[in-house]
Amino acid sequence: MRIYILLIALGLVSCQPRVRAPGSVQGNDLASIIETFHRGAQEGVSSSEDCHLRLTDVYNAIFHLTIDSSLALDLTKKEQEDLIRKSFLTRLEIKEKLKQLRIQNKMDTACLGAVKDVVRAMRYVEDYMIEVFYPLAQIEDFETFKTPGIHFLINPKFEKTFKSHEDLKSGDIILSRGGAYSSAAIARIGTHDTQFSHLILIYKDPKTKKLQTVEAHIEVGSLTLQMQQVLDERHARAMLFRYPDEAIAHQAAEIMFKRVRAAEQTGKRIPYDFSMDYHDGTTLFCSEIISEGFKKASKGKLDIPDHKTQFNPRLLPFLQLLGIKVNERNVDTFKTFAPGDMQFDSHFEVVAEFRNPAKLRDSREKDAILTKIFEWMSEYKYSFRPPVGIQTKTMVSWILRRTPIAQRFLEEKFPLNMSRDQLKLFLVLDDVGKVLQDHIAEVQLKLDLPLTPQEIYEILEDFRKDDALRFKIYTQKNSELSRLNQFDRESRDHFQETRLRREIKANKPHFHQWFRD
Repeated sequence: MRIYILLIALGLVSCQPRVRAPGSVQGNDLASIIETFHRGAQEGVSSSEDCHLRLTDVYNAIFHLTIDSSLALDLTKKEQEDLIRKSFLTRLEIKEKLKQLRIQNKMDTACLGAVKDVVRAMRYVEDYMIEVFYPLAQIEDFETFKTPGIHFLINPKFEKTFKSHEDLKSGDIILSRGGAYSSAAIARIGTHDTQFSHLILIYKDPKTKKLQTVEAHIEVGSLTLQMQQVLDERHARAMLFRYPDEAIAHQAAEIMFKRVRAAEQTGKRIPYDFSMDYHDGTTLFCSEIISEGFKKASKGKLDIPDHKTQFNPRLLPFLQLLGIKVNERNVDTFKTFAPGDMQFDSHFEVVAEFRNPAKLRDSREKDAILTKIFEWMSEYKYSFRPPVGIQTKTMVSWILRRTPIAQRFLEEKFPLNMSRDQLKLFLVLDDVGKVLQDHIAEVQLKLDLPLTPQEIYEILEDFRKDDALRFKIYTQKNSELSRLNQFDRESRDHFQETRLRREIKANKPHFHQWFRD
């Protein structure tokens, strides 16, 4: 009964009894789906189970959208803008209602998971419409939290006080997305995928009013940057969050700024925390800067985020290669603060959300690639197998990074606390990711409109099957050639040797030599 009353308060449950229809999404076009989602957020559902089922219906409807079924091409520019804005406002409403959610059983967890999935899916819908809205977008045309347009949405609550990045406050938090394959991996290593990989804490000097950031990067550890340096990166996407108590927010930023700056001034930055253990502050990852700052500023009262990330047990080998302290014994209880968790935290309000239309396609493709890579790891036991070239490069980099004369040239790419296995992982991930994305690009060139996530998944799965077959034939023919080469050159069947070499060349795999079961 207590859960039921709580869910009524959330707006996820209606006080009126309901009978669930066979399908909660009436109409499979884009406008109908967004309207269903918007209406559902306002009306609520009858239970946590109904929450899960209804939002799963919405998610599945989005997932199976096609260009034709979405009717997106029939929408006017004004209708596109209205739908994007309605979706954004619906996501704000969902976040507001989640403030009172307390996870008490598996169905509550399933409801929260469905919320995360559908919020991510709706953002992809918005992304897609923004890409269609700006068909000739160039990266330099869009300044983060500045250039006006439907790609830059502001929470109505802050429309009078926040117009651009010039209105940032000390203690504000930017949730962003990097462009590397490792960023896509970070965004998707939890049990629920996200679209974000990095958190940035803003510090505003009370005397000079200068804006600076406090961050942690895999390559360099913790550092401070001028705000303009961060804006110049022109992230694919960025969300701005604000804590309502300005004094605590500023104190959190000041604590972490002074700590990180002091380490920088000694010439030894605080190392990156590959373990993602936010309880141990001796090393720091990006989210840990946020949690530690606000915990200290609140004198231990703030433990953020509300809903922390857990990991898929079937990805243990990959997670352990990354350096995360997770194993078979603790994988069900180990929790961390992944950047994307910020979206669903009750302590912070969304001020604004920005996208760079020219970067959205690349980000979406990398998301799909890492989703499939993790799926293949989980379903087919795929693992990375670094080639000799990468192993050699890793060893050389490892040695040079520890050679005083070469340190300063390599320190921003290979930190001292990155293991050789981690180096190999990131290098081979880049190679495999590039092959997969190049294949997507080949298909995309033949089309006038951006591929949907579902279409990308299908393309990648077909590519995997084809490449697995190529690798099988390639391996078989190489074995046959090796057996043939055991004979003296004079006694070999040269016609067969030529044929085998031709077949080996024709069936050379695209990526299975580096990533397979």
